[in-house]
Amino acid sequence: MYETGGLCSMDDDVDADDPNGPLAADQDEVTLRDAIETGDNGGGLGHGSTIEPITFVNPSNGDPLTGTITLQATLPAITKSYNIDGSGLTVSGNNSYGLFTVGGGVTSSISGLTIEYGSAEYGGGVYNSGTLTLANDTIANNDSAKGGGVFNTKGKTRLIKDDVTNNTATVSGGGIYNAGGGGTVTISGSDVYNNRVQYGAGIFNAGVQGGATLNIKNGSTIDYNTATIRGGGIYNSKALVSMKGGSIYDSISATGGAGGGGIFTVSGTLLLSDVHLWANFAKSGNGGGINQAGGRVTISSGTINSNYASNGQGGGIYVLGGTLTINKGTNIGYTGGGNTAITGGGMYLTGATTTNLNGCTVEGNKVTNPTNTAPGIAYTTTAKFNPPPPIPAANLTDKDDPGGQPVLV
Repeated sequence: MYETGGLCSMDDDVDADDPNGPLAADQDEVTLRDAIETGDNGGGLGHGSTIEPITFVNPSNGDPLTGTITLQATLPAITKSYNIDGSGLTVSGNNSYGLFTVGGGVTSSISGLTIEYGSAEYGGGVYNSGTLTLANDTIANNDSAKGGGVFNTKGKTRLIKDDVTNNTATVSGGGIYNAGGGGTVTISGSDVYNNRVQYGAGIFNAGVQGGATLNIKNGSTIDYNTATIRGGGIYNSKALVSMKGGSIYDSISATGGAGGGGIFTVSGTLLLSDVHLWANFAKSGNGGGINQAGGRVTISSGTINSNYASNGQGGGIYVLGGTLTINKGTNIGYTGGGNTAITGGGMYLTGATTTNLNGCTVEGNKVTNPTNTAPGIAYTTTAKFNPPPPIPAANLTDKDDPGGQPVLV
């Protein structure tokens, strides 16, 4: 048995689990379950203010263990502050059990693990209501009703260089669900991909029960996610999403609803800076790249290109109410490969929409109906522009339409 700051490290059998007490075959063996129970019962903290880790060590040579711990029951919740360092180990819920739960008031990290095949009502892989850092983990093949991979509620979850992939949920948040009540999820240098659900296949950010904040930065990618209804990459509801750098691509809102292949945002705030949305697809709806239903969207710079709403409107951006602000350095489409829709290949603006144009370029966009005259920007009489058409060249360069102006449809 190895000791690290009062918490026991793993012993020699990585497949062991002992939900009914110590293993009869080896009373000296220490399992992951034993270590969590020891940390919970022992106060959690190591020496002084240091938060000591649970580690997994081969006692014969001191090397990190490899292999898979297959659970026989749901792991106990982490109720005291300590860290878990997996160093390449896999923990499997065997498609039957929940994996890691972090309680309120707890500060912990889980690093180096593959967290897979967990199954729970919320957060098949990870459920957090404390302050949790996930670093260099792979969270894969988990399922739940909400938050197949990760469910964050009233807590702070930070993902650093993680892969969140192939998770499913029956309702929302295939990869990650960030609930209201002040929950914050920060994603840094991570990839959220190949997740599936009805709403928000990659990430569902919900502020319905009071503030939720999603921060995405440092080159993170949201890609190849599929929502059967809305929000292939991200679904944002009455909450805040801030994304700086990185990309959202090849995500789909499929056959069931309003669209938003890359992002669907309703009555919330979406702030994009140097973000690239490309090759997202609203199969049966509007807004291949972004679908905005109220609230505020500000795009400071970046590119929105090669997105599709081939059976709907607004290949790049579709806005049904709210305020859209596009600042200098933003390109909606590009020569040789723009966005595509029935109307408004670049953008379609309707409802009580106010669009502030502070410098952007619309070019190379297409419409599927060859007689349509609005491949760049299409708008209805209810939509307003600041400045109004004819818009000065300093505010808008629209190479798709005659005269470089939005087209009233």
